[in-house]
Amino acid sequence: FLIEPFFGLLNYVSNDLIPEYNADFGDRISQKIDYAIVLNKKDTILVEAKKYGSKLTDKEAGQLNGYFNNTKNSKIAILTNGLEYKFYSDIVEPNLIDSKPFFIFNWNNFNETDLETLIKLDKRFIKISEIVKTAQEEVFIKSFENAFFKELVAPSKDLLKIIHRNMSFKVKLNEETQ
Repeated sequence: FLIEPFFGLLNYVSNDLIPEYNADFGDRISQKIDYAIVLNKKDTILVEAKKYGSKLTDKEAGQLNGYFNNTKNSKIAILTNGLEYKFYSDIVEPNLIDSKPFFIFNWNNFNETDLETLIKLDKRFIKISEIVKTAQEEVFIKSFENAFFKELVAPSKDLLKIIHRNMSFKVKLNEETQ
């Protein structure tokens, strides 16, 4: 009762939302994801729905990943409990959803930036390649920030050597000066 109106706000009509979409994988047949949105007869967005307000855990994301992995024309997968919508892609490894969503929309806690991101999923404007590119940039930036922070907290020998090489004050670099 919440998912169809959510996608209605994004201009998808009931014909766009295919319920119980076939997503067989491995030896398991008759696997059906709750909804799929097929765009341009090739790109597919998968939607796995859980009980209203339930916690969306790695277990549910793993189930979504099984569907995603078997649906080769899908680049976006959504896990939702009706209030929270977690958007995933396969930025890190092809055909496997990333461990963290690239975007989370929560009806109880959203801002203008969230709405601007959400509008990119509107049926009238959606461009899967642009959404995936933006997700790639987000994943890259987060990974870069984490790696940079890690180096600042506990600098590696390589970083110290680079800094030493660029210093005007020349002292031999040894274990004590590191």
